[in-house]
Amino acid sequence: MSHREITMNSTLKEVYETSIGHDILARILLQLGVPETVLRNPVSGRLKLSGLAKLSKRSSRNSSGRPS
Repeated sequence: MSHREITMNSTLKEVYETSIGHDILARILLQLGVPETVLRNPVSGRLKLSGLAKLSKRSSRNSSGRPS
Protein backbone atom coordinates (compact mmCIF):
# COMPACT_ATOMS: atom_id res chain seq x y z
CA MET A 1 0.00 0.00 0.00
CA SER A 2 1.38 3.39 -0.94
CA HIS A 3 1.63 6.25 1.53
CA ARG A 4 -0.75 9.14 0.94
CA GLU A 5 -0.43 12.44 2.70
CA ILE A 6 -3.74 13.62 4.13
CA THR A 7 -4.19 17.39 4.17
CA MET A 8 -7.11 19.75 4.59
CA ASN A 9 -7.41 19.64 0.77
CA SER A 10 -7.95 15.86 0.80
CA THR A 11 -11.46 14.66 0.02
CA LEU A 12 -13.45 12.37 2.29
CA LYS A 13 -13.11 9.66 -0.37
CA GLU A 14 -9.31 9.96 -0.35
CA VAL A 15 -9.22 9.76 3.45
CA TYR A 16 -11.68 6.84 3.48
CA GLU A 17 -9.48 4.89 1.04
CA THR A 18 -6.58 4.83 3.53
CA SER A 19 -6.68 2.18 6.25
CA ILE A 20 -6.39 4.61 9.17
CA GLY A 21 -8.75 7.10 7.54
CA HIS A 22 -11.32 4.34 6.99
CA ASP A 23 -11.16 3.32 10.65
CA ILE A 24 -11.42 6.90 11.93
CA LEU A 25 -14.30 7.89 9.66
CA ALA A 26 -16.16 4.62 10.31
CA ARG A 27 -15.94 5.21 14.09
CA ILE A 28 -17.13 8.82 13.78
CA LEU A 29 -20.08 7.79 11.62
CA LEU A 30 -20.93 4.96 14.03
CA GLN A 31 -21.04 7.40 16.94
CA LEU A 32 -23.22 9.78 14.93
CA GLY A 33 -25.54 6.97 13.83
CA VAL A 34 -24.83 7.65 10.15
CA PRO A 35 -24.32 4.72 7.73
CA GLU A 36 -20.93 4.35 6.01
CA THR A 37 -22.68 4.46 2.64
CA VAL A 38 -22.66 8.25 3.04
CA LEU A 39 -18.92 8.20 2.32
CA ARG A 40 -19.40 6.10 -0.79
CA ASN A 41 -21.82 8.66 -2.21
CA PRO A 42 -20.07 10.54 -5.05
CA VAL A 43 -21.29 13.93 -3.82
CA SER A 44 -20.30 13.61 -0.17
CA GLY A 45 -17.09 11.77 -1.12
CA ARG A 46 -15.87 14.86 -3.00
CA LEU A 47 -16.24 17.06 0.08
CA LYS A 48 -12.83 18.33 1.20
CA LEU A 49 -11.80 18.22 4.84
CA SER A 50 -11.54 22.02 4.79
CA GLY A 51 -15.17 22.23 3.69
CA LEU A 52 -16.20 19.78 6.37
CA ALA A 53 -14.44 21.90 8.99
CA LYS A 54 -16.35 24.98 7.82
CA LEU A 55 -19.65 23.11 7.92
CA SER A 56 -19.03 21.75 11.39
CA LYS A 57 -18.19 25.23 12.74
CA ARG A 58 -21.38 26.60 11.24
CA SER A 59 -23.38 23.68 12.63
CA SER A 60 -21.97 24.05 16.13
CA ARG A 61 -22.84 27.76 16.14
CA ASN A 62 -26.39 27.00 15.06
CA SER A 63 -26.86 24.35 17.75
CA SER A 64 -25.63 26.70 20.47
CA GLY A 65 -28.30 29.24 19.64
CA ARG A 66 -25.95 31.85 18.24
CA PRO A 67 -26.56 33.14 14.70
CA SER A 68 -24.29 31.91 11.93
